[in-house]
Amino acid sequence: IFSCNRCKITSLSGNLFSSLTNLVELDLSYNLLTSVPIETFKNTPGLRKLSLAYNQLSIIPDYSFSEFTSLESLDLTNCSLINIETFAFASLNSLRVLHLGVNYLTSISGETINGLNNLTELTLYSNQWHCDCSIRSLREYMVIKNIPLSYSPYCSSPERLQGLSWSNLTLDEFA
Repeated sequence: IFSCNRCKITSLSGNLFSSLTNLVELDLSYNLLTSVPIETFKNTPGLRKLSLAYNQLSIIPDYSFSEFTSLESLDLTNCSLINIETFAFASLNSLRVLHLGVNYLTSISGETINGLNNLTELTLYSNQWHCDCSIRSLREYMVIKNIPLSYSPYCSSPERLQGLSWSNLTLDEFA
């Protein structure tokens, strides 16, 4: 377990963790990171839990976590996220917990989490959800996979759904 919580790290480069081949948990929350440091984790195949919460990531590009094949828990809470690209979580076959709460997300494609077959916990609260067909596939995926909403997200738009909880909406209302 390695924690550098509030270390004021602005970037990670090279193989910073290359000697920590048995690293299982890494907490980089409350730093100043602006991107996912992909190259830094090439030699940490056993990483199971990663927290990047409270950084300034804004966008999660495609294949950002391709080196994390054993990752079971990923915390991206309060990262000022505005966009998660479709294949951002590709290769995270072991992921069970994904925290995306308290960001600026308006939509996520169901395809983005479709390959996360072991996902049992997904937090999405406190975002700016535009509850239309663009997130219907995400909500449908959650219903089919029986992923509970412990903290139900609310719709910010369209106006007819503004302020309504996802828990109180049918799939047909995401149209």
